[in-house]
Amino acid sequence: MKKQHGLNLLEVLVAAFLISLGLLGMAGLQVKSFRATHNSYQMQQATQLAHELLERMRSNRSAVLAGSYKINAVAATYCANPLAFSCQTNTCNATQMALDDMYRVMCGYGAGSGINGALLNGQLVVDCPDPSAECSKGVRLSLQWNERNSSKNETDVEPFNLVINTVL
Repeated sequence: MKKQHGLNLLEVLVAAFLISLGLLGMAGLQVKSFRATHNSYQMQQATQLAHELLERMRSNRSAVLAGSYKINAVAATYCANPLAFSCQTNTCNATQMALDDMYRVMCGYGAGSGINGALLNGQLVVDCPDPSAECSKGVRLSLQWNERNSSKNETDVEPFNLVINTVL
């Protein structure tokens, strides 16, 4: 019996060490899971915002054909200046409606909405794949944003790009 004196304490310390290593591993997996969930959320938001813009463009086809929806802008810069008029409260022509639509998709209706609020460093490019046809043959929509990658450095980001070619 004297040979086993203090052995139980050592076994408990080893078991506690192994359990703590397991818990730290689980915490690391949880952090990676949260990051992957957030990146998935951003992809879903980008898809929903692109769909919203395309639906707005379908309802204002004359402005699409005239090229009124063409844009190449970073959302934070674009949203720095408020829209001079709102088609929500005023009667607008097709060109004004296109400007209002772009502002609503880029800046949203309040905090945390639109490309500016939902996507990290969101940038939107809308152009015509065939410039000679003035968008009559379709529209190319490119939405780019940054996502945090799975490295240990929190400042590391990687760009993602959603490109949609469509005929309206």
